[in-house]
Amino acid sequence: MAFAHELSPVKSAFDTLFMSISYRTAGFTEFSFDQMAPATILLTIILMYIGGTPGSTAGGIKTTTLGVLILQTNAALRGKKDVTFAHRRLPHENIVRALLLVFVSLVFLATLSFLLLISEGKSETYGLEYIIFEVVSAFATAGLSLGLTPHLSTFGQLIIMLAMFIGRVGIYTVMFSILNVHEEAAQYRYPEESVIIG
Repeated sequence: MAFAHELSPVKSAFDTLFMSISYRTAGFTEFSFDQMAPATILLTIILMYIGGTPGSTAGGIKTTTLGVLILQTNAALRGKKDVTFAHRRLPHENIVRALLLVFVSLVFLATLSFLLLISEGKSETYGLEYIIFEVVSAFATAGLSLGLTPHLSTFGQLIIMLAMFIGRVGIYTVMFSILNVHEEAAQYRYPEESVIIG
């Protein structure tokens, strides 16, 4: 197997493009993760968390969610109230849903990682990066692994199964099903009050 410094520039470019797409969707890899640097593993975790495009079989928070948040951040930094793209204004509901999805998914992944650290964290071979990688990969249905999953306890495997199920069905679907969320017309509104942020 050729290492990155042994590849031609064209082959390196194609490998990079292939990995940036595959790690968010299909889960194919040309290299063993044992040969990858910690920075590459972190980048892989980020790519898996972002996932693919809505309507595809890829998991993650989806590329449109990231795009909406980037547009919102850009608008806020420029002091604009409206979030626009391609001569269109995004509704406020889109922005709130994107923020909710990212927040809930991060809390969900952090909780599962914490539970795995409690049940599996005694191993000297598999550290924090292994647990986070496995949880995010399961949530994103990416199919990648650092080799930890076969060595998990029954409780740990149940945690991974839960992450895969929620990731495949979707956090919104699960939340709306369990919490029975539906819009209600408010009979009154409280006075507005701002708080200090940052």
